[in-house]
Amino acid sequence: MNMDGKLAAGLRGATVAALFAMASAATAAELGVLPVTESVGGYRGNELAYINGGISRDEADALRNAAPNFPLQLVFTRQGEAGAGEFVADAALEIYDQSGNRVAALDNQGPIFLARVPDGRYVIVAERDGKRQTRKVEVRSDRNRTVNFAWK
Repeated sequence: MNMDGKLAAGLRGATVAALFAMASAATAAELGVLPVTESVGGYRGNELAYINGGISRDEADALRNAAPNFPLQLVFTRQGEAGAGEFVADAALEIYDQSGNRVAALDNQGPIFLARVPDGRYVIVAERDGKRQTRKVEVRSDRNRTVNFAWK
């Protein structure tokens, strides 16, 4: 095989690999799980599908790209020494449905948490360093809702 043939074969292989990667990413995004680094956690159950992560820039970008597929986005930050907001990834999180049933209880969440839950009203409780914050939200699958939790 000459150099042009090797180059063409290599390009075909790269194209096929790219197409498989895009197909896998699309399928994973539909399921609520992204093919990003292992530090991003995900779960799919009867009431909740979520992904969590965003420590690195690549993870944060991947989660921002996936956000339109999840009607609820939680963002966890703290006030840094320079006064600027900094992401945190160590919040305890509980989500309750409108009947008071606990949908999720998770430790070490953040900085970006994306969730797909049934339409309805929820109470979200986030705790970090003994400081607890509560938010009431209405989730609808036809719109995206971002809820920020910020600690000092």
